[in-house]
Amino acid sequence: MLKISDGNSKLRKTSSKVKAHLAEHGSLNGFVPRPKAYRVVSFNIPAGGYETEGGKSFITCPGAGACLALCYARQGTFLFKGSKRVRIDNHQLLLTTYATQGLDGVVDILDKAVKSMSKTVAVVRLHDSGDFFKKWYVKAWMQVIERHPNILFYAYTKSFPMFKGMDLPDNFRVTYSFGGKFDSQIDGPNSRIFPTLDDRIAAGYVDGNDSDMPAILGERNIGLVYHGIKKPSAAQFKALD
Repeated sequence: MLKISDGNSKLRKTSSKVKAHLAEHGSLNGFVPRPKAYRVVSFNIPAGGYETEGGKSFITCPGAGACLALCYARQGTFLFKGSKRVRIDNHQLLLTTYATQGLDGVVDILDKAVKSMSKTVAVVRLHDSGDFFKKWYVKAWMQVIERHPNILFYAYTKSFPMFKGMDLPDNFRVTYSFGGKFDSQIDGPNSRIFPTLDDRIAAGYVDGNDSDMPAILGERNIGLVYHGIKKPSAAQFKALD
């Protein structure tokens, strides 16, 4: 069965902020989750891509570009064996199911994973690591999201072309991320990586480091100040513009 993660420290902090926001405002910018729900969890696959023990390669972030060199989900704890295994297993099950059962089969296993979540879950992040890797995968998630109107789903993505001309469910909020192959096509809420806090503030982008509340609330410009282990060069940051 596909595994949905309880989330990292950032998502746990976001859960607390969702709970407080709902107590004060009664909704998440118009979205009202199921009663007593506030937690934020995530569904993940490997970031960028990976190679199996048999030597077969898979791409999981087809829209990635300059961002790959700085990707936080390809550093630190994401490299732990257990963390990698869960993400690879999720991706492999999706591929196998599509090959044997088609789109309906993928919708079924994603739907079962969502239904297995605690009733305290109000929000699901799609891809704390990884991205929408095929159009059929996007279609499957959109069908599942429509089946669960009292749960809010959100995602950052560089797979912008896969969403062109698609009607998105009201309970799905997507933020298009710069630093990929399709930057010139981005139109709508977006995010960027900045080298420093001052750079983010000067550009007029809201803080996306503290929590995922901006993406959940549908903020238009979300800035993420780089905080990875790798030390990027000025040229690498310039490539993200």
